[in-house]
Parts: sequence; C-alpha cells; structure tokens
Amino acid sequence: MRESRYADLACPSEAPDARAAAKELGGSAFEVFTGWTVEIADPWGNVIGLTDYVKQPRLSRRATGEA
Repeated sequence: MRESRYADLACPSEAPDARAAAKELGGSAFEVFTGWTVEIADPWGNVIGLTDYVKQPRLSRRATGEA
C-alpha cells in the first residue's frame, strides 16, 4: 500500500459492535477505554476507524447529543 499524505487524518465513526464489524470486514478489533475499535485501510491507503462505546455508553455521540 502506498503512503498517503493524509495518513494522519482520522475518520472515526461509531458502530454498535466494533468486534462484529472487524469480523465482517476482515480486521482485528482492539480494546480501548470506551469499548472496542477496529481500523480498516481502503485500497487508497485511507484508514477508517470504527469504535463502539460498550464500556462507556454515556460518552457516545448519541448520549452527548452529537449524533
């Protein structure tokens, strides 16, 4: 995969279950403070992050009104 000049930009998004998303997308989920996260690179080198808030639901975008 080639390096992207935008590699340091993140595109996080909430998922109901990041571990299920990782399994479906062929990635590996890792545990974070709020729950689980998976990062998937597209063919152009963009990294898309999916995270859930199963451990800290009060911090999710829905709970804070940012959804």
